[in-house]
Amino acid sequence: MIAPSSSASVSPEPADETLRFNAETMSCEPRKNSAAPGAWETAAPRTEVSEAPANLRLRDAEGTGERLLTALVVAPSGDTYRAQTQTTGTDWAEVAFPADFESAPETPASGVYTVVWTAEEEAFVSCDGFQVA
Repeated sequence: MIAPSSSASVSPEPADETLRFNAETMSCEPRKNSAAPGAWETAAPRTEVSEAPANLRLRDAEGTGERLLTALVVAPSGDTYRAQTQTTGTDWAEVAFPADFESAPETPASGVYTVVWTAEEEAFVSCDGFQVA
């Protein structure tokens, strides 16, 4: 028996800009697989942030070396803000929103924010988020 090709049924990965964090389920939709090797873990505030900053963290639990990372924050309005950081080994990389993000407002608007992490050459790593009261 010849098995049908699975390539016809595989959906392309969604674009990073389309990912949105759902504060009720604590997950991002649509789902996307990491394109960067490693065992990635994220951390973001799990309760509403009433005062800035929101500390956003990412690490590779396998500690595969030094990595340059970009955090893209998508505001409820759809505006985007970027910050770069790096991680070494299993250490956490950390950025603070809005302080570390170019052109971000000093006082973030209320709502749900999405955080899309990418590594070198814009390889998708993970998606997370937080909520501002």
